[in-house]
Amino acid sequence: MPDFYCPSTLELIKQYAKVEFYKINDDFSVDKSDYFEKIQKHRPKIILNYSYTGFDLDEEDRNRLKNLCTESTIIIEDYAHKILHHSDIKPLNKNHFYIDSIRKHSPLTGCHVLNKDFKYPADIVDKVNFYKIKCLLLQGLKEFFGLLAYVFSSTRFYILSEDVFLKLDDLIGKNKRPTLGSILHYFLYNHLDLKKISNRQKSLIKRFNEKLPGVDNDMNYYPLFVDEEMQDELLEHLAKKKIFADKLWESQGELYNSFLILPLTWLIRDKDADFISNEINYFFEKYE
Repeated sequence: MPDFYCPSTLELIKQYAKVEFYKINDDFSVDKSDYFEKIQKHRPKIILNYSYTGFDLDEEDRNRLKNLCTESTIIIEDYAHKILHHSDIKPLNKNHFYIDSIRKHSPLTGCHVLNKDFKYPADIVDKVNFYKIKCLLLQGLKEFFGLLAYVFSSTRFYILSEDVFLKLDDLIGKNKRPTLGSILHYFLYNHLDLKKISNRQKSLIKRFNEKLPGVDNDMNYYPLFVDEEMQDELLEHLAKKKIFADKLWESQGELYNSFLILPLTWLIRDKDADFISNEINYFFEKYE
């Protein structure tokens, strides 16, 4: 698995498996030489493919990976920070899984675990439990406060929405038993134009990149590279301007602490992106 990954998920994985890391470069790209070297050396039972900006393998890379795997090798494509499109699903064997997180690019909550032959054993999956109800209530409350903050340009509702978001973020994944997502949320999600959302995210990234140092890709959050020593002051400045930004993960490591994230939501207009960029550049000029 990559050496840049969600710390809480990593700790959970370490409880059940011995972990070997492949290198993620400073621009979030995968060090493919190290990736294939580790697979060839260790012949792992499970391979987790993840990069913040997307794990891209060309046809030659895919054939090389397939030759290094057996039919029993479990391959997991983690799309937690990107939108998973049907065109992305290209399984290499019967144990090739694709997972995503729909709450990171829509007002809905849940995730997909996609594999053409896999079905959850009915006896280990909860259809309804307190964890699910609480997640759905927090998600609905977050979106409600977010809408009020947007409509009324209210700092109070903005702060409430952010607080609920952080509570939900802390809760997600804490339940020990697998839990099926909301049927209503998945019904609504299937009616979203994901290509249109992806194109809007790309458009915002391009607009941010005109004034800010960043990377060019389609993802759910825009990475803003900032020296660690000034991050807290920048976050405080942006909060006063009703601009949400945060650290992706709290963890040790140069790459973990090298950037903040900005949202790329449908409600952010071009003039909003310009306002955010101008405030960030104003802060940098003032800081110097």
